[in-house]
Amino acid sequence: MTKELKFPEICVVDASAGSGKTYALAKAYLSFLMNPAFNAENIPQKNILAITFTNKATNEMKQRILESLKKIALDSFSSEQEKKDILSGLGDIDRKTAQQRAYSIIDTIIKHYDFFRVQTIDSFINSVIVGCSFSLDISSGFNIEKDYEPYLDYCLDDLIELSLRDTKIKDAFLEFINHYLFIEDNAAGWFPRQRMLEIIKTLFDCSNTYGLPFKKNNEIKSKDILDRKKEVFSLIQKLADILPEDVNGKFKNSVKKWDVSLFFIPPYFDKGKSVPMNKGGVCPEKVSKIWESIQKNLELIVEMEAFFKYSPYVTIYDLVLECFKIYVQKEDVLFLNELNKKAKSLFDSKSVTVPELYYRLATRFKHYLVDEFQDTSKLQWTNISPLVEEAVASGGSLFYVGDKKQAIYGFRGGDYRLFDEVKEYYKQHNIKEEILNKNYRSQKEIVQFNNRIFSQNNLQRFLQDYSSKEELLNTTHINEITAIFSESEQKYKDENTRGYVKVEQVQIEDKGQGEEVIREKFVKLVRSLKKREFDYRDICVLLRDNKDVELVTGWLLEQKDIPVESEKTLNIRGNFLVKELFSFLLFLHFLPDNISFVSFILGDIFVKALQGSAKIDRKKLQGFLFNIASTKRRDEKVLLYVKFRETFPQIWDEYIREFTARAGLVPLYEFVVSILSKYNVLKNFPHYQGFIMAFLELIKTQEQENCGLESFIDYFNTVEDTELFVNVTSSNSIKVMTVHKAKGLEFGVVIIPFLDINNTEMKKKISQGFVIYPGEKDLSIVKVHKGYCRNSALLEKMYINEVKKSIIEELNTAYVAFTRAKNELYILIPVKKEENIARLLIPETSAEYGEQGTYKEKKEKEPTVKEIPPSDYRDWMKLLDYEFADKFPMTDRSLVVRGDVVHYMLSSIDSITGTDIESILNKTVIETQRKFPFFTDISACRKIVTDIVSNQECKKLFSLPGKTVFNEKEVVDSAGNTKRIDKLVIGEKEVWVVDYKISEKESEEHRKQIVEYMRIVSEIYPDRKVRGFLLYATEENIALKEMT
Repeated sequence: MTKELKFPEICVVDASAGSGKTYALAKAYLSFLMNPAFNAENIPQKNILAITFTNKATNEMKQRILESLKKIALDSFSSEQEKKDILSGLGDIDRKTAQQRAYSIIDTIIKHYDFFRVQTIDSFINSVIVGCSFSLDISSGFNIEKDYEPYLDYCLDDLIELSLRDTKIKDAFLEFINHYLFIEDNAAGWFPRQRMLEIIKTLFDCSNTYGLPFKKNNEIKSKDILDRKKEVFSLIQKLADILPEDVNGKFKNSVKKWDVSLFFIPPYFDKGKSVPMNKGGVCPEKVSKIWESIQKNLELIVEMEAFFKYSPYVTIYDLVLECFKIYVQKEDVLFLNELNKKAKSLFDSKSVTVPELYYRLATRFKHYLVDEFQDTSKLQWTNISPLVEEAVASGGSLFYVGDKKQAIYGFRGGDYRLFDEVKEYYKQHNIKEEILNKNYRSQKEIVQFNNRIFSQNNLQRFLQDYSSKEELLNTTHINEITAIFSESEQKYKDENTRGYVKVEQVQIEDKGQGEEVIREKFVKLVRSLKKREFDYRDICVLLRDNKDVELVTGWLLEQKDIPVESEKTLNIRGNFLVKELFSFLLFLHFLPDNISFVSFILGDIFVKALQGSAKIDRKKLQGFLFNIASTKRRDEKVLLYVKFRETFPQIWDEYIREFTARAGLVPLYEFVVSILSKYNVLKNFPHYQGFIMAFLELIKTQEQENCGLESFIDYFNTVEDTELFVNVTSSNSIKVMTVHKAKGLEFGVVIIPFLDINNTEMKKKISQGFVIYPGEKDLSIVKVHKGYCRNSALLEKMYINEVKKSIIEELNTAYVAFTRAKNELYILIPVKKEENIARLLIPETSAEYGEQGTYKEKKEKEPTVKEIPPSDYRDWMKLLDYEFADKFPMTDRSLVVRGDVVHYMLSSIDSITGTDIESILNKTVIETQRKFPFFTDISACRKIVTDIVSNQECKKLFSLPGKTVFNEKEVVDSAGNTKRIDKLVIGEKEVWVVDYKISEKESEEHRKQIVEYMRIVSEIYPDRKVRGFLLYATEENIALKEMT
């Protein structure tokens, strides 16, 4: 930013790859914080909002800002140039004042960190929704979830069931079935529910992406299309009867054979074509009129199909959505991908004004900074634009930075056109534009290679070559595409004079053979890089999708000696220890599960736990299993755990029996922690504790939704892989990831083993899907198929527009991939016939630029790493045995629940008098029914509680005038262990400790437990007498025992 300030201001920064956009944003933020011309408040960060699109970008920007403040405060810049660059944006301020100001701001940020608003767009929108939840008819404590699919699945099933009783719903399904059978092509079998659910999920995503409902099409039915097809068939038959003798013979034969049931449209009737007459033949006027009528009807049919194709799905979707809204409101849930749509409804309904919103947020922003603006969606901009407009109108500013060449999130609604549209919208204001075209990341040869590939001349040539074969893109389309890359040429740093790029086309015959050829080249390349002293951490492999990530990760894992890090290797579901733990849980859930039992006892966890005890090893276990397999009859069913228990009774009792007895009774988190403790998992496998801790964390986060063993097993089997990745610190491993995941990152060496822009697949993807066209109030959903182009100019235009968008996306993805490399870039282009048009983008069969070398980069000093020993988890089951000594001996789970209900009712009663017992009990019963809605025997529990409070001996525990009463009181002993006392009564001279036991049977464990509670309480109240009481209660008997 320049020193000259004039507000309101719109600053637009076009930042190519590696040009320092984060640095530019941090500099702008610093200027707003420190420049005296801005008249910042006492909390200067309070009126600045910086929006990013990932948590990583958020953390990076915060770090840059704080580091810059620290450098200013301590006058500790890395160079005079850096000092000059940072201080230049601070305005008319001397060095000493700048230092003092920086110190003060750092102190203010620490004290008021909640006003340091550098956050993701989703985080900001969430705070808006929380602040205005009353206007959205949701609670302020709503839960945010990612996975909405189970809810839609449930609501679809509910809707199908309702169709038996509701005529409207039944008619909607009948229309869908007619459409599915007679209109849809490539119908997915005779059971359409799965396809219906998949499209409903897609529609839900699209509606939330654009913030609009779908346009209802009630005018056209399946029958209308079928009738129109029959009419065309009739016209063609009529045409066949009156065709003149001099008409084309092939055409005449094809017309006679044409079958409407297949509805294959012969190319003769394509738009713009006339009746195919032999040379010198003249078409009669009557024939021409029928011909024109056929073409108009065909045009109408394909357009009806295109615009109606998904209407029955939209109808079902709307009905599912009604059920969905009711269901999630009951659950008090919002989903991550619908936050922006919810926020939009605030402004659409005028439920909140900008001043009121600022009031709810407890701040007012004057300056807005937006990162990665090319990936901002129209909906996201719609939500923040009222705030930006208010700020600009009040003398504030908007600073946004981005790069249209890196717009690769169109599938999430990102719209690169906003970059220029917003600039045009604010043209009446003071607009400053800046182009950052110096690449600080890459070496000379890489910068120059990208300059050549994405130059206007090369792109023009590439698109013209493509269009000459496809005849799709015209000059206007080509110019629109190349305009995105008009500012692609970059300069390199003076010292970055080296670099190396190698491009090679690989001729392949089929997919399998091609993968094998590329695998050999790839592995050879990785080994050669290692020989040239590249660290594995310097190498990144970039791929199109997760399927390729899995393939290449497998190649590297096969090598054994090449460390690799990818989503596959970081998925806890694939970790061998987690697999063994999960197998054990499967077995404990269903003891006859022989496969899970064998998987566990032959696994490393079990075998390692037995080592050193001279008991059994893996070989002996294998022999045990082989002996059973070889001696049992073919039709004999054997329960392996029973055989194991008989063969190794001591091992069973010591390592397995207690878990089979407690499965489903102990909370799952504590249960798994006890397994880890019993088998010393973290001590035996310290290098894998990240995976184990992530598995435990997953269990913990699912305590509300999937707390039981069975429900967690179902969840773990079906949860998306994205929920199961371990976050790890940087390791010396090759990184394998998708191009989308690599955005914003940089690597010493980048390898792209499959640069594939498959023209056939691209067009197939367009034809098999649908296109969303957002209007002002709703969304239109259109089937854009290449075959429709022959009969409709409108649909041809739509199809070509989708091809143009696909090519832009492919070029942007290639640009992002190529510009991640710092020192060396390797590109392999698989070529099979003419399908891969990447060969047109980089036409050389094989090319090398620059020279290979070694790069001794100045690396930051690595922080001292101190090895932290694995956590020493205790056996929680033993602790729970102690805490709930009366529960676990129960084999009837209904008795456990009954005990919980009685405990809860007693904990609701502090102190009573003889006159209000009934009203207190009535209130307690109502509260208990809310807590345990599915418990049916509440009357029996009430009787127990009534007997207790009416019992002459027990009355003193509930008639407590002048005393302080705590129910379910947690206390902590000197070792840090938390204990929960059922009832703690504190008087002036005495403290009573009361523990309820819903059983008749007294035990030494009960006595030890109450004595331990008394010891802890006596340390808290050393000047008072501590008395302990054990209250035993059943429907038949009440007994109170005082402990000493």
